[in-house]
Amino acid sequence: EVVDELVIDVVANLEPKLNRSVYDSVRTNQEEPSARELYLQASTLLSVKGWHADTFEKAEILLLKSEQLDPSYALTPAYLSLILALGHRVGLITQRETTVEEVVDAAERALQLDNLDATVLGFVGCALADTGKLTRALPLLKNAVKRNRSNAQAWAALGSANLFKGNIPAAIECLSHGIKISPLDSRLAIWGATLAIAYLISKEFTLARQQAEFACECDDQCYIPRIVLAAVELSQSNIDVAKDVLSDAYRIKPDLSVHEIGSIIGKQHAQNIAALI
Repeated sequence: EVVDELVIDVVANLEPKLNRSVYDSVRTNQEEPSARELYLQASTLLSVKGWHADTFEKAEILLLKSEQLDPSYALTPAYLSLILALGHRVGLITQRETTVEEVVDAAERALQLDNLDATVLGFVGCALADTGKLTRALPLLKNAVKRNRSNAQAWAALGSANLFKGNIPAAIECLSHGIKISPLDSRLAIWGATLAIAYLISKEFTLARQQAEFACECDDQCYIPRIVLAAVELSQSNIDVAKDVLSDAYRIKPDLSVHEIGSIIGKQHAQNIAALI
């Protein structure tokens, strides 16, 4: 157990620096990139460039090219399914009617190549959960954390899946654990925002605010936790604070729409927030 904790500490501290290093190294490579290099660039893009429609589009393009070069590399279609699902989930991919179908197709391609790898299972499970396919997603995510107890992404995805299912205690437990074992992860802004939503649903407003504020602190260029924090503040009738937080979200994403807000926190909260705009 001591060794496991040590490994977690080392990985947690390396993860943000590694993402930037990998992205810069692959992007500046003068040679024609390999399939794995294209995957690496795509998989670090969101943490380096932020959650924007063009970022998701660029990641998709890189992954499609990677899969074309090497159709046997399971991580590529697995991460492609995740990118498409996340973009669909937060309202950044809205112009296509076939997105969910594409998510499932990419997920199945990945699982046919490797259905035992914890990273593949974590990506695919999260993708399927984000598109509402919980019956398929939950066993995959449970298998992912069983195969690799230090897979923070899979723990966070399992928490998110439980949130979609309405199992709020399990959602809080899994998300909290994922954050704990990867305390400097580039995805903490998203995981913390999701945990804050779970606390908001369970009407634990103090914890919801704490987690939303934590998520905002994790990434100055991520609008999603700011939307969640605005919803938390508004639920407590802190209108002026909610306006300030929402203004900060628009600083990051000036074209933020009510549809995108609703895709993150639900229609009712989105309608309340829309009155502040």
